[in-house]
Amino acid sequence: MVTQDEAAKAAAAELRNQLRDGVAGLDLDVTQVARRSGLGRTTVSQALNAEVGVPSERTLAALGRALRLNVTSLLELRRAACATQPPDLPEGPGLPITAWDALDLEVHPAGGQRYTGAPLPAYIRRQHDDQLARVTAAAAEGRSAMVVLVGSSSTGKTRACWEAVQPLSELGWRLWHPFDPSRAKAALVGLAQVEPRTVVWLNEAQHYLDAGEEMAAAIHALLLDPERSPVLVLGTLWPEYDRIYAEHPAFGQPDPHTRTRELLEGRRIMMPGEFDEPALSEARRLASAGDKYLADVLARDHGGRITQYLAGAPELLRRYASAEPGAQAILKAAVDARRLGVALHLPREFLAEAATDYLNPDESEALSDDWFERALSQLAEPVHGGFAPLRRVRQRMKPWAARESPAAEGASGPTYRLADYLEQHGRRERHLDCPPQSFWDAALTHVNDHVTLHHLGKAASARGRFQSADALYRRAVEAGSTEATSDLAHLRERKGDIKEAEALFRRAGELGDYAALCELVLIWAHAGRLDEAEDLALFAAEAGYPRGLCDLAFGREGDGDRSAAEALYQRAATAGDHFATHELMRFREEAGDGAEAERLALGAVAVGNPFVADSLTQLREQAGDHTGAERFAQLAADAGHPGSLYELGRLRQEAGRGGEALELFQRAADAGSTTALYEVGLAMWKTGDREGAERSYELASEQAGQFAAHNLVVTREQGGDSTGAEAAALGAAQAGDPGALTSLARMREQHGDRAGAETLYQSAIDAGETNAMVLYAEMLAATDAPEAERLLLLAANAAQHSALPGLARLWQSVGNPGATTVERYGLDPDGKPSRPW
Repeated sequence: MVTQDEAAKAAAAELRNQLRDGVAGLDLDVTQVARRSGLGRTTVSQALNAEVGVPSERTLAALGRALRLNVTSLLELRRAACATQPPDLPEGPGLPITAWDALDLEVHPAGGQRYTGAPLPAYIRRQHDDQLARVTAAAAEGRSAMVVLVGSSSTGKTRACWEAVQPLSELGWRLWHPFDPSRAKAALVGLAQVEPRTVVWLNEAQHYLDAGEEMAAAIHALLLDPERSPVLVLGTLWPEYDRIYAEHPAFGQPDPHTRTRELLEGRRIMMPGEFDEPALSEARRLASAGDKYLADVLARDHGGRITQYLAGAPELLRRYASAEPGAQAILKAAVDARRLGVALHLPREFLAEAATDYLNPDESEALSDDWFERALSQLAEPVHGGFAPLRRVRQRMKPWAARESPAAEGASGPTYRLADYLEQHGRRERHLDCPPQSFWDAALTHVNDHVTLHHLGKAASARGRFQSADALYRRAVEAGSTEATSDLAHLRERKGDIKEAEALFRRAGELGDYAALCELVLIWAHAGRLDEAEDLALFAAEAGYPRGLCDLAFGREGDGDRSAAEALYQRAATAGDHFATHELMRFREEAGDGAEAERLALGAVAVGNPFVADSLTQLREQAGDHTGAERFAQLAADAGHPGSLYELGRLRQEAGRGGEALELFQRAADAGSTTALYEVGLAMWKTGDREGAERSYELASEQAGQFAAHNLVVTREQGGDSTGAEAAALGAAQAGDPGALTSLARMREQHGDRAGAETLYQSAIDAGETNAMVLYAEMLAATDAPEAERLLLLAANAAQHSALPGLARLWQSVGNPGATTVERYGLDPDGKPSRPW
């Protein structure tokens, strides 16, 4: 039996052997090894000398990278040689920061070779680095922290994170990069095991946060756990994902990102896409000092996009645009797969089948028998920066947290990864394109993961491709998805197959989807099974889903049974439904119980549902109780909701009582209503106080956040400042919010300015606003039906929910038989109305 001492000696000998073999294999001397590793000659000599103690983790990591050895293997040998712990009792997840190579953490290299002695150019600090440094310093001082860098692809986010953790490296911190068997699975397995002084590396954080609220909750729990403090969670995120997580749903709609939004609040650092002049000046200094990478970029027409050029972005785009038809078809299929929900690593067989319909008949005829292999070979060739358009994924050694994890689900053959810069570019370029039939067929055949199948089903359904969605949902259900069951039921109900929809909603409810039971409540209610429907609605409400009670109450009120309706609304409100509280307030007000109506409305304000207060103000004003309306609006403002004062001012303005309206707007503005500030500014503008108006607009914009641009555009247009309104709308579009252009176009159209509306609609469409396509199509329907149809089909391809109803109306006006079927059966992949299926 081998003793622990003998095992330790054997491990130390093997460790020295691997180091010496590495030196010999590269034909290096000690001086050369020292230069490549950044270590001193004495340190290198001692590391290779069996008579000296085992090298430190930091020394081994540096030598491993310089000698192209497996650093993880070297560190495991060191642990065995030191006999500090049994090999089957690992520490928490991660390795010492010194053991990591920046490129293994997905920092983009600059240059075509991974090991050149200096794979990364010199680093240029910018403003975001100072913000990162403050967070890192807080972690070093013992306070857990999290920060996410938000920026477009290849802007230097990951490199900035790597530079930020170097001070922690010197303090002995570990770093954990969860990625196998999938990023989300590895993270959920390992987060509970993270030890103090660990950096949790969440590069491209959407791969983790898209897993659902469980992930956000687990990260939040780690940050708040005093037993595991300090830890530092570092992430990167593209702006489009950040907007999705930050967006609040419309009133009454589900909120899938509540915990994620809370987690990210106050923890973002925005990453600029271009270098400013101080950073460019430093780049020029470093280039003059001999940095060949920076010198190469600065010799080009870079436009300040230094990091993008270093990552080879321009050459990637050129290769994408100029690729041969077969290669371009593969790239388009890969882009569509990523933007519609397929995982990061794309199966080879999926790409082979998916790509076929991206080729036109002439291109298909011209292909050779080995076209797919040749295209993959071409796409795997790296560009300047070391990245290939589409590279094969190499199997990597599993990190600690994945050792006991099940094998990754899905295809077992080769997989490929699309360059992230091409992915982001492709998302923008192809957002109006719906994948062809071969894409959906390939997904059905070669995708086995139920989460991905469900994502693809939702993508197909959102684009009106209901038949493909139906098939994908069914496959997802067969593969184990509970969420897809309810979506499949909705699709069958839309098609008119009520019996199967009922069975599916019931099955989803049995699987724990209580929201599906609320849908079943409606089906039973419409079928006259009221007692069964009510029992089921009560069961769902007890589980936290009171919407079914509201639906039943609405039906009972429609039937004239107000007493039964009120009782159902009361039960729903008790279960936490905001709409039910709104209806109860209305019932009490109509019954003359004003005190109870006020109590309900103020209670709703206190729990974050201020719309009930606005409704009560409106009810009293419309009933002629102007004093009561004003008294309650002030009560609501005192309780923290000045919107009721604004609502009352709007009603008085519509009634022609402008003086009273302005007084109420001012009171609302003083109480914190940003919308009222715009109204005050509008009044100032109309009286000629342009300077005062702009001050009000500026103050409102500072407070209004995402609604600022829209309100400013509307207010300027109403005040007669058409030029200013258009400038504000264009500025909002350039900042990523083209909706303001659409609002202005709608206003111009309503005032008879069709030419002005057309220009604005087109600007909004050019900026990616799909709702503008539907509205513009409606304006064109009577004069240019073909163009209107084209716009509506593009909007459907881009998942604009109002496109199919718009197509139905248009086709009905021109006698297209698809008008009667499109909303039930959807569209074929080529955009033609589907036949009944």
